[in-house]
Amino acid sequence: MLAAFVGFIAPLAIAVLLVLGYGLQVSATMPKTVSAIPAETAGPDAWQLSSDQERALSENGHPESFAILFYDEEGEDGSLENVRYETWSYYTRGLEMTFINGELETQTALDRFSAKPGSLSCRPEQFAPYMDLAEVVRAAGLSSFTMTPLEDQLLPGGETYFADRLTFGLIDGELRYIETLPTVEEG
Repeated sequence: MLAAFVGFIAPLAIAVLLVLGYGLQVSATMPKTVSAIPAETAGPDAWQLSSDQERALSENGHPESFAILFYDEEGEDGSLENVRYETWSYYTRGLEMTFINGELETQTALDRFSAKPGSLSCRPEQFAPYMDLAEVVRAAGLSSFTMTPLEDQLLPGGETYFADRLTFGLIDGELRYIETLPTVEEG
């Protein structure tokens, strides 16, 4: 009788452990919402704007939307150089500006918004290459966000974060991409 009981329980225990193990693995890849973060005021700017960027601000004001990509590029001597690739969008002016390491590279015409986009709660100069999650949350003044881990086959160590009008990505805990999402004010 004991042998029959053990013969029944052992496969059942193995099946339960396999299901629990699979559940934990699936749980690790599920989106997680973090909220009730104590509000902190943004610290000093993390990035020094270039003269091209300062000129863009004086002529156009703060961008109505922006995207920043941080990556490393191999230099002519074989060393890795940090690159900050930025796109500033001015929808009401019909203008998009691209900067690489602060230098204006292109100005492109955009379709104009007929309504004014809502104002942003953050600016490009608040974000620096390779900030960690706490620094991004503090710089953007976030009180909540949702984190989605990326499949290791897609991008090992990658996580995507979504907050109010903001999305950003970290690789191995370091900021690599941030983008604001414009909204249109009613009325």
